[in-house]
Amino acid sequence: MPFTDARWGPGKNELVAYRYYYETTHWVIQVVYDNQGEPWYTVLDDKWELLFYVPASHMYILPDEEF
Repeated sequence: MPFTDARWGPGKNELVAYRYYYETTHWVIQVVYDNQGEPWYTVLDDKWELLFYVPASHMYILPDEEF
C-alpha cells in the first residue's frame, strides 16, 4: 500500500483527515469497528493531539521482537 487516507472516524464514508505513506510509523492506540464490522486502527497524532482512523488492513503492527 503506497499510502492510505486517515479519516476523522472509522468508516469509508468519513471525511479524509490526513494521508499516511508507506514505511512511516505512527502511534496506534486501539482497534475500533465500523458499522460493517471492519476493524480500524485509532492513530494518535502526538504533535497536534488528534485522533485519526485507518483501515487495519492498510497498516502493519510491529511486534516487540522487531524493535
